[in-house]
Amino acid sequence: MAMTNSGIGPLRAGYAALDITPPAGIDLTGFIARRGPCTGVLDPLEARALVFEGARARRAALVTCDLIGLGRHMVARVRRRVAAATGIAPEAQLFNCSHTHSGPETGVLTTIGIPDPAYLAGLEDRLAGSVIEAARALEPVRLRIGTVDVSPGLVLNRVYRRAGRPEAYDPQLTVVRLERAAGQAGPLATIVAFACHAVALGSGERGASADYVAPLRTHLEAAGAGPVLYVNGCGGDVNPAGMDARGREARDALGLGLAQAALAALGQAVDVEASTGGAATVAAAQEWAPLRLQRLRSPGEASKLLAAGKERLSREAPGSPGYRGTMVTHIDYPLRLLRLHYGNEQPPVVTAEVQAIRFGPVAVVALPGEIFSSLGRTIKRTSPFAAPRTLVAGWSNDNVGYVPDRDAYPLGGYEVDSASRYYGFPAGWAPEAGDTLVAAARRALDQVVRAT
Repeated sequence: MAMTNSGIGPLRAGYAALDITPPAGIDLTGFIARRGPCTGVLDPLEARALVFEGARARRAALVTCDLIGLGRHMVARVRRRVAAATGIAPEAQLFNCSHTHSGPETGVLTTIGIPDPAYLAGLEDRLAGSVIEAARALEPVRLRIGTVDVSPGLVLNRVYRRAGRPEAYDPQLTVVRLERAAGQAGPLATIVAFACHAVALGSGERGASADYVAPLRTHLEAAGAGPVLYVNGCGGDVNPAGMDARGREARDALGLGLAQAALAALGQAVDVEASTGGAATVAAAQEWAPLRLQRLRSPGEASKLLAAGKERLSREAPGSPGYRGTMVTHIDYPLRLLRLHYGNEQPPVVTAEVQAIRFGPVAVVALPGEIFSSLGRTIKRTSPFAAPRTLVAGWSNDNVGYVPDRDAYPLGGYEVDSASRYYGFPAGWAPEAGDTLVAAARRALDQVVRAT
């Protein structure tokens, strides 16, 4: 557990962005069905950073990245570099990923794409550089907050639609606009927070892209919102409504729809600093939540799965998506189970980082993976910060894979049963994992709400 804070005083913020677009020829990740490497750029990928500073020069950083995810080892190294250069404590640096499935492999899903070491080394430099640049550009700001519910038809719950509940997602979209001091032109930046898988383009797309986040930002920035940082929330079970008809048109339609919702939220945004105590308080807290695996399959079950995998593999063309998927789910996975049983390999012990940062009256909770939407709603509903001043950021600081809510386990399916194989785990997380993360989030929020 760790916490940093600053006291009352003028809130300042700085913004910077650096390009993190991968070169043609490297593997994109997210879809096992994608055929071939990156062919070029559909739209640039960026790391966009905001640094907040309170009265006693205590700082926190929020970075949004057009990436499928980041691993904890890279994040730890970036945090150390940023801390040495800026004084921002490691636990006060939050790295949220949009989870685009048209971005480079970053070491998180190596079962789908092969990471490029040269790209990753440059990515590490640029992530650190974005925060360092933002810390050099601090200026006084005030905050305006607005929220709307996204209209039905843009997204759906892909897990619960099997149970007749496609609407079981978090419809809340929140904007936080950072207004410059009087006399400065335009806002410094606008944060947009919503939760949905960035998969609108589909596996046929081989151009690097931020998916629907790109047109969302383009529309908002053209409308005068300033640079837009998109915080993707608990969207582990949430997909674009057009998930069965993906492509560039679907990507553009979702981006435009969310941009229109964000503009509606900006239209009713209110200045929250004048009436809110601790308007310039900056604080950060970090909690560690142990995650327990589900029961591992027995050697007999693993042997049957392996035999079935060999038979399936014989019907697939080597190198095809079916062949590669079978290798992950029915060959490599049962082989690992057998090594765990008969060999000297040990089951992984995972402790997940849960983080909260506060800037003025706003808190952002960071969770490390593909978290189901009901868990994010619970965090917001029980937060000590008045609604809608709690934003939840999934896919942040690490990626432990899918964390379903308890109701999903009887339904089974990809997220509960087999997605963990793509993340390299020998089983999915036990049903209490979501509750464990929610409890850790509340502890972190309790710390930052008490900061002065």
